[in-house]
Amino acid sequence: MTTDDPATRGAIAQRARSWLATSYWRKNGEWGYRGIRPRLLVEEFLDAGGAEVPPDWKWFCFGGRAALVQVDFNRFSGHTRNFYNPDGTPVALRIKYPPGPEIALPSSFDTMRLVAERLAREFDFVRVDLYALGDRIVVGELTHYPGGAGEDFDPPEWDAKLGALWSELRS
Repeated sequence: MTTDDPATRGAIAQRARSWLATSYWRKNGEWGYRGIRPRLLVEEFLDAGGAEVPPDWKWFCFGGRAALVQVDFNRFSGHTRNFYNPDGTPVALRIKYPPGPEIALPSSFDTMRLVAERLAREFDFVRVDLYALGDRIVVGELTHYPGGAGEDFDPPEWDAKLGALWSELRS
């Protein structure tokens, strides 16, 4: 069966209709998304050169400045996650998933930081998700609710540390 098969296409369309009918803002408590009309976005398939999916570089930005970088590996099987300071030094932090493999930073790491900070400059807080495919940088998403705002930091001091950055913007 392929996606050109009428039954498969019908099943895909039905699933998409159910996504559009779900009030995710209500389901996840993300009130800031309440007034946004649901839409579907079809994205390009990102070839990770045989890997499941490419590493997902997530930049936590406050007032347009990167404060923390999360990188997720193998999101669909054996999900792991590492953390870095914006300068690329590793951070001993965990949120939900165990640490992943030690990897070299991509050659585009500094450029990713610039892209993330540029996209974040109009927001008090936003997480900017990027993919590094060689020298090519692809934007994944921007979110104001990482993990649905329901994942705990380990150690928990990171919650206060990042919250203080937000508070500084408001003073």
